[in-house]
Amino acid sequence: MNFDRFFQLLFMAFLGLLPTSHTMGQTNKEALDYLVNAHNDTIYGILKNVGSKKMFLKQKVAVNNKGEILYKEHLCKEAISFRHHDKIYRFSQPKESDGIYADATDNDHKEGYITERQGTFLFEQKLLPDYVVTYENDTIYGEIKPSLINFQFGNYMKKREHLRDSTDQKILIKGKTIKAYRKDNQVFEYKHTESLDPFELTYDLYLRLRIIHPKVKLYERIDVNSVSVTPMTSAGSMNIPGYDYTFKKSTYYLEKDGKLFKLKLKKNYREELSEFFADHSALVSLIQNDFFDKDDIYLIVKYYTCRIN
Repeated sequence: MNFDRFFQLLFMAFLGLLPTSHTMGQTNKEALDYLVNAHNDTIYGILKNVGSKKMFLKQKVAVNNKGEILYKEHLCKEAISFRHHDKIYRFSQPKESDGIYADATDNDHKEGYITERQGTFLFEQKLLPDYVVTYENDTIYGEIKPSLINFQFGNYMKKREHLRDSTDQKILIKGKTIKAYRKDNQVFEYKHTESLDPFELTYDLYLRLRIIHPKVKLYERIDVNSVSVTPMTSAGSMNIPGYDYTFKKSTYYLEKDGKLFKLKLKKNYREELSEFFADHSALVSLIQNDFFDKDDIYLIVKYYTCRIN
């Protein structure tokens, strides 16, 4: 008999930490991130601080007799690969950049592939051809490029995109004629968005399709904004060269029963998400017990789709 294991279990039982039979072991691995450590062990959970030196994986290990979820944190310093939001990244030390202002990620470019770097890990995927889909369900392949002319969208100025087909015909991507398109392996659909806030405007726009399922769809809108920053001295601005700071903001939308809603994901996100996924009690429990938080919307929807199949 393994007495060390026996006393370990006895101690856990005394603290009320033994997993309950109805909750432990039911988390669908396909709905989670994972990392592969130096011993080639695959550990499933939720990755946090992705791309930074503080990246770690949050693993669910038990549920105590109070229904509280207990988890363990695994640092990713010695990981050889990881999966985050269905993208597999493998360890790949960045190459040294050429020149003072060159971006080291420029050296990750690989002809015919999409590449994306997260710290010392690199994701690669074969580049698929671009296309547009008309309202007559005709799919036209070609290459999508931004137009030279800007147009006003809310408070932002954006560039319209167009597709050049095999005959060099230019097809402008606009909601009246094109209902969907694919560019750089990402699919976008033209949608009328409804806000849960009655004082917020609605827009018709293209949203990136992240997850598609008969029960629910997850969409994302990414707004890229630039702010010019000028260094200041005690005497004020001294004609010191400034720089542009670019930041991205993601807004998520869920479509269910034919209706599309914008998620707020603020302080009351637990109630917001629990109401939306009320038909999935196990998922609601994971949200209410802080296994999932508002930054895990992709995995939450993935978990929902995996468990209702």
